[in-house]
Amino acid sequence: MKLSVTIGHKHGVNVSAVMTAAVKQSLFAALRSDNFDGDAEISVLFTDGLGIRKLNRRHRKIDSETDVLSFPIGEVNPENGFNNLGDIVINIDRVYKQAAEFGQTPVREAAFLAAHSALHLLGYDHEDKDDELIMRNQQRVIMALLGFVTNTD
Repeated sequence: MKLSVTIGHKHGVNVSAVMTAAVKQSLFAALRSDNFDGDAEISVLFTDGLGIRKLNRRHRKIDSETDVLSFPIGEVNPENGFNNLGDIVINIDRVYKQAAEFGQTPVREAAFLAAHSALHLLGYDHEDKDDELIMRNQQRVIMALLGFVTNTD
């Protein structure tokens, strides 16, 4: 399996190389944990609270900030044959805030949000209790693969 990850940043949003690497590793681990077969591509945009609020309002009709958004695509890229799984938008402001709240590092929190969002791109959801339990368990597997084992997932 090959994974192509494109990382972008809203102007003025700074993301460390370590955090970027952790996000990429998290996406790969998410696909691996789901036994994804084939080559894939995912794009990730780091933005701030205002940026994600605008996207949330435009695409989900919810006028508030959130920590991460997932936009599944699920089409084959004709240029390279990779499965374009979709786009992920991570709110860097929430990464730091939630890391402090949960007693985690920002790198770990960004990796968790990437894993969570990748699962949405793969078709997981948490609309009901059963689906939420399945998704939480899969998140734990991914975080363990990355060496992040905690009880807050």
